[in-house]
Amino acid sequence: MFSTPIIWLLLGVLLIQVAYSHTNNFLRFAEYKETTSTLISILTSRMFDVDFYYGFFGSLLNNAFLYIPLITMSSFSTEYSRGTFKLIQTSPVKDVQVVAGKFGALMVYAFLLVLVILFVTLICSWYVPNLDFKYILGSLLGFFLLTNTFLAIGLFISSLTSSQVIAALVTFSVLGVLRVLSGVGQDIPYVNDLLYWLSLSDRGRQMMDGLISSKNVIYFVMITLLFLCLTVIRLDIFRNKVFSGLNVLRFSLCITGIFLIGWVSHNPYYVFYADITRGDDKTVSKQIQEYAKDLRGEPLIFNTYVNLLNKRAKFTGIPITRNNDKKFFEPYVRFLPNLEFNYYYFYDSLPSNLNLYNQNKGLSTAQIGKNLAKAFGIPRGDLLSPEQLSAIADLRPEGNQYVRELIYDNRRSFLRMYDDTQNYPAEREVEASLKNLVKGTIKVGLVKGHSERTLGNEDEDYYWMLDGREDNRGSFRNEGYDFQPVDLHDMAVIRDIDILLVADPRSSYSDDELANLRRYIDEGGNLIFAFEPTHAQVANEILALLGLAISDTTLPPNQNEYDNDVVIVDVEDALNNRKTRRTSTFLARVRKVFLNSASHLMQDTVSTDFEVMPFLSVQSIGQTNDQPGKVDVALGLSRDHDNRQQRIFVIADADFLSNRTQRQVVDGTANLHKLIYPIFDWLSYKAKPPIPPDYKKDNQFLLSKSGAKRFRLVVLYILPSLFLLFGAVHLIIRRRK
Repeated sequence: MFSTPIIWLLLGVLLIQVAYSHTNNFLRFAEYKETTSTLISILTSRMFDVDFYYGFFGSLLNNAFLYIPLITMSSFSTEYSRGTFKLIQTSPVKDVQVVAGKFGALMVYAFLLVLVILFVTLICSWYVPNLDFKYILGSLLGFFLLTNTFLAIGLFISSLTSSQVIAALVTFSVLGVLRVLSGVGQDIPYVNDLLYWLSLSDRGRQMMDGLISSKNVIYFVMITLLFLCLTVIRLDIFRNKVFSGLNVLRFSLCITGIFLIGWVSHNPYYVFYADITRGDDKTVSKQIQEYAKDLRGEPLIFNTYVNLLNKRAKFTGIPITRNNDKKFFEPYVRFLPNLEFNYYYFYDSLPSNLNLYNQNKGLSTAQIGKNLAKAFGIPRGDLLSPEQLSAIADLRPEGNQYVRELIYDNRRSFLRMYDDTQNYPAEREVEASLKNLVKGTIKVGLVKGHSERTLGNEDEDYYWMLDGREDNRGSFRNEGYDFQPVDLHDMAVIRDIDILLVADPRSSYSDDELANLRRYIDEGGNLIFAFEPTHAQVANEILALLGLAISDTTLPPNQNEYDNDVVIVDVEDALNNRKTRRTSTFLARVRKVFLNSASHLMQDTVSTDFEVMPFLSVQSIGQTNDQPGKVDVALGLSRDHDNRQQRIFVIADADFLSNRTQRQVVDGTANLHKLIYPIFDWLSYKAKPPIPPDYKKDNQFLLSKSGAKRFRLVVLYILPSLFLLFGAVHLIIRRRK
């Protein structure tokens, strides 16, 4: 192999590809470093991630098949054309030994490809400290297995012909087909699963993405062995000049054995995983894993209901995308092997998709649905009418949207698709859906009867966006909360509430209502009190239960560039310490938020049973006190009660949950909607994320822009030139000998 220029040329091309990818990234890093003082996060991912636009492994995976045919084309073809294979047949070696010897040489070539990548990576690590080498080495293992499989296929094809050109062209064609096989025939039942299962590149992508599974490792090994066995059978046919019954039996056993092993190794109960990313980024949260343990045993039914009139259906819901849809949930199947996927296709009215109705004027919903089913390749017998669907599931509360439903032991929980760029539910939404199955929803009671703020409608003062549309990711129903109105006269209903929300009552509560509210507090209930300074008198009658009071004076604006009623407040450490996975990045970066027409709270005679923690505060600009300092806008109260912690949140701004505030964006501050999550998570005892491991972050880049250009000159131009020169000298010396 090393006596021909091809291998040196291909290794040189790979060296140039690696150098080009990394030096381009280095130039981008250097430009970013010079234009901002912010560190670039997760440089390993930006340099290598298979799904990142500039990631090296993505381009390597797409071009891997280019390095194979020119190497394997002469493995047997040259032996046939020169007649040297007859000498091999007369030598005291078996066909298995011949194939093993040639494939062993090809494996050395594959290993050299890995070493070239690793060599350049080691050079890059001088300027990017703390690269995640575990992830890089694991991904290179996936590349090595994929390359060996390609080499085995090329070796077999070379054994079929005496023409190197034909062997190379056929190998190119076969590997090119295998590269796109997962997207072929996906609208044909049964065939789609077989072709998707045979796709090599998709499996390579999964391993190079940071999650190694036993099924993919076994698959690569078995496919490699399959083509090596087929090569041995081919040599036996060449030797005996006949395709005997024994060869038919061998061929059948090879195919049957591969599919049998593949079927067993893909059983979710027998698959083992290794997350090779730093911090286990490809592993779902500990809380999901705990819920998964509670859902073992009986099958966990995962029904997907696809309304063909939904505008997202053609991207993720139709049969041609079904395997990709299942692949998205594989990180959860890892811990929920009892997950059973079912798909239902139906049509029903969907007024939100006005464009579709405008494009099909004069057609009924049924006619539109049937036309779409035909276009999407859905058999008419699989298309359900609204009446047929209602016998399976009632989706009217979901607005007849494209939605998923989890069913376990007659318990049901919805998992929705969302009207945004991501569409799919994130880990937080999946966690909430599983929690609903295990523990039920978190009930939030909105007190009514005195013109309080309610969900109401989309007007700016109401809280509609808390619950909002089903396909809005920010809706709290997708976080596992169930909002419902409650009357303070009904103590039995109040006791069943997890969080009681008292929002800006306009008139005084009766003695009976105040007594029930006090009883709810004394019994350890969690609450949110949100008041406006314009109704301070009513608010103080209620806050007296806690020994608090609200000022009737609105805080003056402390930033001139904003609206007259906007005040910028500080997020205190007491709230930051209760951050959740979703908000941790936000709270680590932003320490201020904005409120509209807010006031401040005063602690008069707070019970010593409660620990009082400032959550939001502001400098006392324009206040009457002589000593400058901070006043509290929001407080958290907590105390131990019956083996759990009672928690109460009080804020001097009822607008903080309103539609107006959630829609409002103020430059330089956080969107307040991001602050609502940690407050509700604190009140509902949602588990904190595990403390990340103590590792050094790969967020430092040590080159300037001029240094990156010099590095590019050395790695992209000088290093490959020296390598090719070495190869040329080596070939010249060998030929002279």
